[in-house]
Amino acid sequence: MVVSRRCDYVRIELPYWTKCKLTTVGVTAKTPPSDAARLKEMPKIVDLTHTLDSDIHTYPEDPKFSAKPAFEFPKGNGCRVHALCLGTHTGTHADAPYHFYKDGKRIDEVPLEWLIGRPVVIDLSSLVSEEGFRIEWEHLVEYEEEIRKAGQGDKILLIRTGWDTWFSRERSQTYLLHPYFTRDVAAKLLEHGIRIFCVDTLNPDSTYIEPAVLARPTWRSFVISPAKLNWLAKF
Repeated sequence: MVVSRRCDYVRIELPYWTKCKLTTVGVTAKTPPSDAARLKEMPKIVDLTHTLDSDIHTYPEDPKFSAKPAFEFPKGNGCRVHALCLGTHTGTHADAPYHFYKDGKRIDEVPLEWLIGRPVVIDLSSLVSEEGFRIEWEHLVEYEEEIRKAGQGDKILLIRTGWDTWFSRERSQTYLLHPYFTRDVAAKLLEHGIRIFCVDTLNPDSTYIEPAVLARPTWRSFVISPAKLNWLAKF
């Protein structure tokens, strides 16, 4: 059965060079709450990011991720430092509109409060049954009211396709044949005010299909991908 639901706060982490700690609970200087009280008041926060390692999936021909020791205690350096090599779209990341538009917002222009909130979640995992499944607006029209509410709320929409099952450390090529969203979906989400669109596939559009049929020219939202959404099956 395909379901949609709301869940508690999610935290979307940007790459390390723009990363900061986010919290939803204030602490007063005079009477700071105990750890137990603070945790009780804090809504559930779900980490949507994949762990970076040398086998993580990347877009074809993008730089591969590596983290190599530069300084180590055994070498007598007195500290530990790693040298990192990665593309700006490695792992779970945010595609700013600037990625496809010369005049689009850059990632440093997005207010951090946009990236934390109560999302609306739509689970399409029972619908996606084959490689390269094309998700059109007709597949989402029954959830239009939920999407509209998301646009009026924190403007965050998560769609689970179930394709992160193929997100393996063996770099399965099947993962790259993920389902994708058509132009009409992108246009409708923007029409309903969705600001953050989060999916569990490598891209919201196809990785291998010719650019002429992609939804890219319409994505002016911030797209978060590939998000770790398999936890929704247990939510």
